Amino acid sequence: MRACASCGLTRDVTDYSSAQWAKGVGASRCSSCVANGDAVDAGQMVPTARDNDATGATWSAEALDHPFAEGTFRFVAKGTYTDGDRAGQPCVFKWFKTGGVMEDHYFAANAKVVAKAVELVRAWNAAGLLPAAVQINRRTVWPCLPDTPRARRKVLIEPYLPTYRRFNSNSGWAAAAGGWDDAMQALSHWSYHTTSGQLVLADLHGAVRAVGAVLTDPVLLSTTAGAFGVADLGPAGIQAFFERHACGRYCSAAWTRPRRRGAAALLPLAKGTTMLCR
Repeated sequence: MRACASCGLTRDVTDYSSAQWAKGVGASRCSSCVANGDAVDAGQMVPTARDNDATGATWSAEALDHPFAEGTFRFVAKGTYTDGDRAGQPCVFKWFKTGGVMEDHYFAANAKVVAKAVELVRAWNAAGLLPAAVQINRRTVWPCLPDTPRARRKVLIEPYLPTYRRFNSNSGWAAAAGGWDDAMQALSHWSYHTTSGQLVLADLHGAVRAVGAVLTDPVLLSTTAGAFGVADLGPAGIQAFFERHACGRYCSAAWTRPRRRGAAALLPLAKGTTMLCR
């Protein structure tokens, strides 16, 4: 038995590859952490941005023709990294069901949203407001998928998350209070406080893992609707979050909130991502 250097859990020798086991106590990482990309050296902080760290990936025509998940606007298919530090690990591709203005706006705003989200979460982690770290999958735009009837356009690629859950949305929906649900609501509230009321980091979803929570595809709500892409619902989104937000154990009474305006004109509540009409 040996403690994994990434997740800290004590595991049997069969849970390690021979190469990882040979690294010795304090350096071996279990097969689960290796497969999921938790490459964190002992004694180091978990990096906020969980990058692709890859220059190539492969996928099957069947995976593209039969995506394992889809939202209102996008398909999600699974592939495998082929080159780089993540070679052999699973990844996902995300692409819009239809092209046009929505797709152009989304990809144009993608890098801006992710960069600011990573900045905010890095500050959240540094403040030590949770006992575990929060990471963000930093997606990369790749030029195209293979020439299949279903998808011939740009895609987002990011590390695969074996489990998935939604904590809140960009219209004020929130999961049942408790544990990581409370923590992610606090992160959204704190983002408003730390940006002096300019932004709310919302639409938080991803996975809870041994090293903490990993988020994917977050949304930024700003004081100008659309400034951070088609999911930035602007002041209406910020109002919707706070009208429906009840502070939990991770929130602070000292954190600022916008002036209450009442719920009469709130956005419709949706568990999934709401986008601006273009």
